[in-house]
Amino acid sequence: MACAGTRALYADAVIGDGTRRIERIREHTYEIWQELSYFFGLPEAENVSAVMLNPVGTIPKFNRMGFVAGFGDRRLKMTHAGVRRGEIDPDGPGPLPFSRDVHAPGYSEEWIAGTVILHNPNARVRLEPEMIPGANHEFLQLDGSILSLLPHFQPYSSGTVITLDEDAPLP
Repeated sequence: MACAGTRALYADAVIGDGTRRIERIREHTYEIWQELSYFFGLPEAENVSAVMLNPVGTIPKFNRMGFVAGFGDRRLKMTHAGVRRGEIDPDGPGPLPFSRDVHAPGYSEEWIAGTVILHNPNARVRLEPEMIPGANHEFLQLDGSILSLLPHFQPYSSGTVITLDEDAPLP
């Protein structure tokens, strides 16, 4: 699954025969607006080592992390569900659904989960993946393919269902 950020930073991610390759495009156009593509190829962009984003770093994630840290009404029941990375094999099942009860004993979630680091192939100073463990690291290769170093659990999209157990005693 291509990260949306690859379109503007590297050019345009193409998924065809199971591989991700870059097809250079000059600009992105929307109605009357135009923006140059391939940010990492722009003048002085070599001063940017990488771009970091987290499409699942949302308010519901803050709610889940706060609940796990002991904040909030203990009568709340939260379920974190979505789609995560599947097998890397192009013929594999692809993204897989997941569902986890946040209120269940042993639930854990890391702030880094869902983070994507898009590395600049032209950077003067490289960012080593070991500096930000647990993130999905993307590298543009010389042949135009994209190498992804994926963590064990990488959510692509998720949401949180919150209910109140009205039968539970008040705190």
